[in-house]
Amino acid sequence: VHQMLSHENPEASTYRQNRGKICATVDCHPNASPQLAKYKVHAEFNLEQSPGHYYFTVFFIILTGGTLLPLMGIIFLDVLRRFFPNASLKGRK
Repeated sequence: VHQMLSHENPEASTYRQNRGKICATVDCHPNASPQLAKYKVHAEFNLEQSPGHYYFTVFFIILTGGTLLPLMGIIFLDVLRRFFPNASLKGRK
C-alpha cells in the first residue's frame, strides 16, 4: 500500500500532509477522517514527552527480566544436572 520513500519526501504516502488522504483510501480505512492520520501509532519512549508510557515500559522491562532471568537460570541448572547426573560440588569421601 505504501511506497518506499522517506517520510520527509512530499511524494511519499507517509509524508505528514499526505497521510489523511492516503489513510482514507479503500485499501486502508475507507471513510476515515483526517483526524485518524494525526494519531500517533507508535508511542515514543521518551521521559519528557510521555512519562507515563516511559515508566510503564521501564517497569515491564524490569518485570520481564526479573522473571525470565531466574527461570532461565533454573532451566540451565536443570540441563546441567541432566547431562552430569553424578556431578557434585561436595568432595568425595
